Amino acid sequence: MKRTHASGRVHYSDFSVLGVEKADVPPTQYVFHSGTATNEAGDLVTNGGRVLITVALSNQLASAVAKATAACRAIQFSGAQFRRDIAAKGIARYVYSSRIRTPGSTPTRRSF
Repeated sequence: MKRTHASGRVHYSDFSVLGVEKADVPPTQYVFHSGTATNEAGDLVTNGGRVLITVALSNQLASAVAKATAACRAIQFSGAQFRRDIAAKGIARYVYSSRIRTPGSTPTRRSF
């Protein structure tokens, strides 16, 4: 599951980024940089737009979503925002499809 961490101020940059080391915990959580840079002091700063992408791996979609969301919350910078609805449709499909199965039946693909 991935979450994109974006700056609410697309054209602004040079805001200090904190907490990446807490969110980047291989082999189950990764942080990919897309809109970051380092300043003269060597600190990680925003560089506008979609700043970071957090990815979490798990056997269960809901668990991966929770881990990716927690990783986003651990990362802080001025104007930070991220979507919380990305996996909602997938979770709803999983819950719905698990309810329509009966013991001993073969799961079928359904259109939603």
